[in-house]
Order: sequence, then structure tokens, then C-alpha cells
Amino acid sequence: MPPVEMHQALDTAIDQVLTTMFFSDAERVEDCGAPPGDAVRASLAFHGEPSGRFYLWIEPAAARELTGAFLGLDAAEVHPPQIQETVRELANMICGSFVSLFETEVLFLLDAPQIDGFDPPDPQRCCRRRLRLDAGELEIWLELEGGQS
Repeated sequence: MPPVEMHQALDTAIDQVLTTMFFSDAERVEDCGAPPGDAVRASLAFHGEPSGRFYLWIEPAAARELTGAFLGLDAAEVHPPQIQETVRELANMICGSFVSLFETEVLFLLDAPQIDGFDPPDPQRCCRRRLRLDAGELEIWLELEGGQS
């Protein structure tokens, strides 16, 4: 997939998931500095044609807000384990939506998302998007095997 198409597919996946599952809109942010130290981070590998790795971080206030929207709760009622599970699900849904846009007969397998302190991948080898939500920022990286981006 050419880089422009990959970026467009990722944008489509992000928009679909945030809008339909989290009732949230996001504004793209061009400045992609380092993630905040308290960000909630999730990652997962996907296997198919192509294979790769998906990374996500989100600021805690934004994670709490999305969790409330996803679970139908007020953000103040949300507990930390619910936030982690929702961030895992957010990563799973965006990655799954992205790979479903490939016109291939190969089945994709997604590993279970992990909450972890990953080091961000090389920005020269991945598709990267930073977004501003109502309560904070979210950033996503997508890296295909072989460094295609």
C-alpha cells in the first residue's frame, strides 16, 4: 500500500471508531512531540498481508472521557481498570478497522492489546497521527513489517 493510501486508511479507521464507538470527534494536530510521561499506552501486533505493529498513547483525562462515553458512564464514575480495558479495546478496534480496509483474501490475526510502556517506533518507518480530543491528546503509530509506511 502506498504511503498516502496507508495514511488515508488509518485516518478513516480512527474517524470511524471514535465517531461510532466513542461518540467523539478529533482534530488532527501537526506537532508530534514526545508523549507525556503519564500517558496510557497500548500496543498490539497484527499478522496478515501486510503484518505489523500498532501503537497508541492517550492522555489520562482523554482516556477517562472516552471510557465514560464507551461505557455510558459519567467520566467521574470511571475506575482505572475500566480505563485500561477501554484503551485496549480502542487500540483493537482502530487496528481492526484499519486492516479491514485492505482488499485481500488473507485473514488477519490481531494479538491481544497490551498496556505497556513501549518505546515509540522510528517515525521514519511508520504512519503517525496525533489528535486532539475534548479532554486531551491521543497519538497512534502504525508500523508495517519491512518498514513500509
